Amino acid sequence: YAIHRSVNPFFMPTSGTLLTTVSGATKTYTDNVGGIGNVNTNYFYVVTASAQSTTQYSNWVGEIDYALNNSNGAYNLIGIPFSPVAPANAASLATQLGNVNTILGWNRNTQSFRTFTPPDIGNFTFTFGDAIFIELKSGAPTSVNVLGRLNKTGMSLAAGGYSFLTMPLYCDELSTASGVAS
Repeated sequence: YAIHRSVNPFFMPTSGTLLTTVSGATKTYTDNVGGIGNVNTNYFYVVTASAQSTTQYSNWVGEIDYALNNSNGAYNLIGIPFSPVAPANAASLATQLGNVNTILGWNRNTQSFRTFTPPDIGNFTFTFGDAIFIELKSGAPTSVNVLGRLNKTGMSLAAGGYSFLTMPLYCDELSTASGVAS
């Protein structure tokens, strides 16, 4: 198996993206590049398996680090671009961050917020395309890591309501604001 890494989502594996090769008996691999926690660099991965003249691809997976304003009462907006995602819900995100006042999740279907107050009031699960608002206390971390499988399916938008688009999207024509508007 060949493990490939790139800073571009949905990249096509090449010799330039090859990170390492592993045997079929290997079940896990840890990339020690130091990218997790670095808000300036996000990594995406795909595993290829080759037999004779055929190459098969795994799901593309990735990690995105969001910078956070950790001033008391500051709200931070992060997107959930993966499916499934880690952290999986508001409670696990609050545990990961510590020093959280409230986590709000925008529900595009009901056009309302879901609210979680630590330690256990109103927990909700994150889904692909969610917009998450995090209100932090002083001393919270300055970044948060979100990881999971990249989703090639479209993101449903609420007709006549508010929707949030999370990146990366599997759609070249939506790489600019004018592409989204059209």
